[in-house]
Amino acid sequence: MYCCANAQSNLLSHWIDTWLDRYVETGTSIEQIMQEIGRWLSSKASVEALRVAAAAVVHIGRRVDLKHLHVVPIEPREKAQEIIADATFAVMRRTLR
Repeated sequence: MYCCANAQSNLLSHWIDTWLDRYVETGTSIEQIMQEIGRWLSSKASVEALRVAAAAVVHIGRRVDLKHLHVVPIEPREKAQEIIADATFAVMRRTLR
């Protein structure tokens, strides 16, 4: 199962990375994109939506943008906390410079 989950994660990451890169090319600021991601996550409030939002924050977000992953409580809480922790680590590591 891990193999399939990892393949899905890689596909999601590739898709969201490409979409975000094109969105940024339109001149939209990262701050505006992250606000939209936060609003979208609020409207969906699911683990699947959290995965997409976390991938977006990991790709172009800043440390301050991690707040958008906490906009609504998502169940199952343990899984949501795991996704947020992974995204937080990735953003903190990427933004060390």
